[in-house]
Amino acid sequence: STVSLARRCVEETAAELAKALAASPQPIYVLTARRIIAFANPACAAWLGVDAASLLGARCDYHSAHLTADARTLAAGLCPPPEAFTALHTSGIVTAPAATGELRRRTAEFIAFSQAEDEPALLAIVSPADAHEPVSYTHLRAHETVLDLVCRLLL
Repeated sequence: STVSLARRCVEETAAELAKALAASPQPIYVLTARRIIAFANPACAAWLGVDAASLLGARCDYHSAHLTADARTLAAGLCPPPEAFTALHTSGIVTAPAATGELRRRTAEFIAFSQAEDEPALLAIVSPADAHEPVSYTHLRAHETVLDLVCRLLL
């Protein structure tokens, strides 16, 4: 029938899109409305230094924990700017720990879209190269205000 043919066409297109995202050399991930990592391609996992499966289900909460390689800390580095879910397109800085213990910074483009039941979601496409500016805990992060910085340094 026409409906089953259309459904098969949509499924094939979705499979091709998933394959293309997975094969991209750029880190790519998808966040749900609750900032849960629903997809991370192998390039994203390699940049973070973990297996992609360990990222799935991790929540991107804003916090300033000590640099570790656990999924919660890594996910915090992938947090989008707060306005990302309300704007069609935003950009921001995401981070991953380097082997030296410093943070590696990259620019990410966040594209908002609707999933089932009009729930917002974000597609994040991360720059393939690290930003060259040094990172310091005494500098503002992409989503912070001065008050956030002061609280982070004092707590």
